[in-house]
Formats: sequence, structure tokens, C-alpha cells
Amino acid sequence: MEVVARTRSAGKWNEDGYIAAEYFFAVMDGATGLGDSHFEPTDAMWLVKSFVRDLNPGIEDLTAELQRLSRVYGERFAKKTDTKDPAEMPSMGLAMARVEEKELHLWMLGDVEIYLEEKDGTTLSFRDKNLPRIDESALQEMRRIAEEKGITPREARPLIQERLRENRRLMNGLGGYRVFGLPAAGAILPFETKVPLEKVRFLGMATDGILQAVDTFHLMDRKALFHAPFRRTRRAILEAAAKDPDFVEHPRFKDIDDMTLLTVTF
Repeated sequence: MEVVARTRSAGKWNEDGYIAAEYFFAVMDGATGLGDSHFEPTDAMWLVKSFVRDLNPGIEDLTAELQRLSRVYGERFAKKTDTKDPAEMPSMGLAMARVEEKELHLWMLGDVEIYLEEKDGTTLSFRDKNLPRIDESALQEMRRIAEEKGITPREARPLIQERLRENRRLMNGLGGYRVFGLPAAGAILPFETKVPLEKVRFLGMATDGILQAVDTFHLMDRKALFHAPFRRTRRAILEAAAKDPDFVEHPRFKDIDDMTLLTVTF
């Protein structure tokens, strides 16, 4: 196997993370809660770094391991604040893959993607189907406010904060999206599947920052994203964002996001 992992911060702090071990691979996309931060430098970085340090990737039941870690982090977070609002708590998207005897075992939560190419040319993509719909509802509100007030979508972004908080409260709930969060955000039930290892030629994992090349800026298709040089894709995203500073042509919540890409060639 050949493993390549790249991550790059969008700003001062990188709230993404990854694990690239011999038979286990993962990418994480941290999100700080929409309230006060309680850990340095951010709650999302604390959550991601703690997860990378604490996860036992060899444990048989990884879903149970995720639930255990959620409880541990929930107890640590509760020592910092009395808040019970899931919108104010950190969470993270998570993609994991483990090479087992005859299978590639996959788990996924949140705004990340798993991409597979099989030896016969078949491509498979796994991503939460509800998140684009939930994000679009907030983007529509941002555009509506911008039009009504005669301001740019970027200027309208702070005015949708309560909608974003409502969306965060949909974590792990009916009609919402699955994510790794603290116990107050609901039960952690990842999407899980297995693929015969003999069929797999290529595995890719990505966080939403690098996926903007496909979903937000429409610079390339998914296959190109996972095979293009990371630096070239990142540069293209930066250039596209700079050409649309007011979020008019490419609606989004921030200029760019942290970017992480991990690929495995079998």
C-alpha cells in the first residue's frame, strides 16, 4: 500500500486531523461550538487532537469505542462549562477505514467523504446526504437577507447565526446529520459498510475544505480531486475564493476551510 496524507490550515489554527497507520486510516474535520471556546486554542482542536491520541483503532467494535470516547470528552467538557446546548459544543466529521483480513471496513460521520475505486473501474462515494440540504437552507436565508437589506452575502453571514445554531442542534437527530459529538448531541451511529479487499484499487478520504473544489467552486470532478496534487488543488481553491470575496458567485459560510486529503493505493 502507498499512503499519502496532506493537511493545511485555512487560518491560524488547523481544526482538521488525520491518522495514517499501517492498516488504519482516518480524517477528522473539527467544528468548534457556536458559543464561547473553553479549550486552547479552540474546542475543535482539543477534540480532534484528543481523538487522535486516544482512539484504539484495533478494537473490534469501533462504534462502541466512539461512544466511549464521546462520554469521556463529554465529562471533560462539562468541567469547563455548564452549557447543555449541543450547538455550543464541539463536534467533528470523521471518516475511518481499516484493512481487515479480506475486507476494507469503512465508517463515516459528518461532512467528510470516502471515495473508492475498484479494480474493474467502478467508483463509489460515501457522504452524508442530509448535510447539503441543511447547509443550503442556511445559505438561502443568507442570500435572502442580503437581497432584502441591499448588502453582500458575506455581510449577511453574521445575521444567520441563529439559523446555524438551529442546524447544529440537528446533530444525530431525526432529519439531521450524523456526527461525532458529545453525549448531549445524541447517540453516535456512523454509516458503516465493508468492501471485499480484493476489489479495491484506491481509497480516498477528504474533509469539506478540500471538497470545496468540487462542491462549492466547481473546479473539478471527484475523481480528479482525489488524484490531483494537493498543492495544486489548494491553490485553485484559494484563487477561486479570492475572485469571489463577497460570496456572491459561490455561496459559503467562510472564505475557505481547513483542507485534508488522504489517499491509499492498494
